[in-house]
Amino acid sequence: MSMIDFISSNNPWLRVRHSPWFMVCIAWIYLTFTQCGELLWFDSGELALAGHSFGLAHPPGQPFYAFLSALSALLPNPLWCLNQLSALALALSLYPLSIIYISLNGFGDSQACLWMHDNKPSEHCESTELKDQTECKRFELDLGFFIITLIWLSLYPVWDQGTRIEVYALANLLGFSSLALLSHRLTSQDKPYLWWAGVCLGLCGATQAIFAVAFGLSSLLLLYQIYKSSSHVNIVKYVLGVVLGFTLPHLYIYWATEYSDGFVWGNWSSWADVLHYFGGADYVQNEHTWTNVPQNTMTWFSWFISFGGLAWMLITGLAIFKTLFNRLNYWFFCLFSAAGVFPLTYQVYWPEIPDFSAYLLPCLTLSLLMVWQFYSQLAQQSHRLLLIAVLILGSLWNASPIAQRTRAGHHLPLTMAQDWLNSLPQDALLFVESDHWVFPLMYAQYQLKVRTDVLVFNVGFARSSWYWRWLKKQHPTVPSLKELNAFKGQRTRLANLALTRNHIYTESPSLAMNLSLQTPLLQSQPCPSSWGFNVSCQSPLPLPKTERLRAWATHPAHQDPMTQKVLARLGLSTMQSLWSLHKTNKALDFAMAALGQKFIIVEQKNIPWWPVPNQVWQAAQVGLIGSPEALESLVHSLSKSN
Repeated sequence: MSMIDFISSNNPWLRVRHSPWFMVCIAWIYLTFTQCGELLWFDSGELALAGHSFGLAHPPGQPFYAFLSALSALLPNPLWCLNQLSALALALSLYPLSIIYISLNGFGDSQACLWMHDNKPSEHCESTELKDQTECKRFELDLGFFIITLIWLSLYPVWDQGTRIEVYALANLLGFSSLALLSHRLTSQDKPYLWWAGVCLGLCGATQAIFAVAFGLSSLLLLYQIYKSSSHVNIVKYVLGVVLGFTLPHLYIYWATEYSDGFVWGNWSSWADVLHYFGGADYVQNEHTWTNVPQNTMTWFSWFISFGGLAWMLITGLAIFKTLFNRLNYWFFCLFSAAGVFPLTYQVYWPEIPDFSAYLLPCLTLSLLMVWQFYSQLAQQSHRLLLIAVLILGSLWNASPIAQRTRAGHHLPLTMAQDWLNSLPQDALLFVESDHWVFPLMYAQYQLKVRTDVLVFNVGFARSSWYWRWLKKQHPTVPSLKELNAFKGQRTRLANLALTRNHIYTESPSLAMNLSLQTPLLQSQPCPSSWGFNVSCQSPLPLPKTERLRAWATHPAHQDPMTQKVLARLGLSTMQSLWSLHKTNKALDFAMAALGQKFIIVEQKNIPWWPVPNQVWQAAQVGLIGSPEALESLVHSLSKSN
């Protein structure tokens, strides 16, 4: 008996035996206390806006998630509940993993043996006639399994998906539930499990289609084994379950597009429009090529290792090598080749973006099962202790300290959005370009009813006719797309729209300059205003106070990589504009505040101005959002220049 086994057997509170629900409960508590209570950056704002307005998000619509999101709008705290959906789904995924573990290790009827007490099998278990006629073994998860699970939860890509508004944790739960029900069917011979396995896979497809393809391929081996031992009629039931689980949630899409006044992405007036939507033609596409996979894989590995994943990755590799032809390895191949590799083909790849790394969540979840297997096969006490020690020490080497990791107080996206809206003059026009700004602003305005007089325009939707029609419903005074095109001339739609308002603001200085050049009545040098830029600079707004910005940047809940990069981009763009106006000290002070630091002048009162080449500013803009390291380096370079 290992020391971990000894501790578990002598302390009933540490015996995670007979049922994985204790482990599920602990995981759920951990994720609940560290989950975000509001919006985070990127897709979370769009998913919340679409769900809580009873609408539809980007292709392919995620109808099952959209339906659950709409239900959360009926509860007292919709945003907290939508974050909770991810936490609950990730925690619950431990249960199907336990069922699969039972099946792989020959514990017989998993549902029966799951509830055995001590060394006395239950009457049901004793009477179970197993296919291989083996005795019903006792199932238990000792303290070692529990520690391994907690380490898995602390892996940043796993924890990240369980504490934010996203579809991946739910799709992951449904996919593994389907595999667990099929595995259970092989040992129990209960036919209804095939039906429910199909329903789970169908619901997975109605949540994240690529995940459903990956889990569908993974289930082929189990379906073949079931087919050999039973009638093909049972397989038909599985297929019907898939069709039903996939089809029913799509009825919500029909209802939302026909009867809802919420935010609905895309045109739905004809079959051509429907095909256009599901084809993703209105969705920003990242170019794909298989030649990017090796480089992007190394980028992901480097990022994963920086968050304490090296030890986990090496032990998972050992587990795969030890059981080369195991069913788990077949699943891992299917999940990676059909889902995990998808974002790795992107021309431009950033692992910190949830959409990029979340496709590897099924592989990371399966890796927990592999490490469980590897741990259970170690017979010697020293080997088990060494495995646990390596995993613990490896997880401590982390760019985001686990002890300080929490999103419970993360409020920045909505707070900044409301602050920007409230700072604008009456009937202002605000052009926004980045996803991390667009949807918090839209959610604050259309769901929280903050400054509904302001016209928030999503530049990324400017070419989509459906967006103009939706905008016209929200702001009746806005000219229609037909009216704008009639007076286009040499100006763009955005420039013609700008002529209809007296106060025009943008997110980026480049867009402000373009609008200024196209509109003679407004032509002048743009200037920084509030969180963005004023096109005409006739009604500039005060910049956010550096003390407030610094307090936000140093808030414990805002230490996640994404928030730091968003603040870095904000600091860089504002610093560049202030520098162009020869306000050198103010520019550097604002940039340092975005980094959560103070700008200290040692030798001179005023930093001398000099014309910084554009390539220097461009070099500091690393990645899709920003780079705190590059910004800090630029600030030090500018402050020491002569």
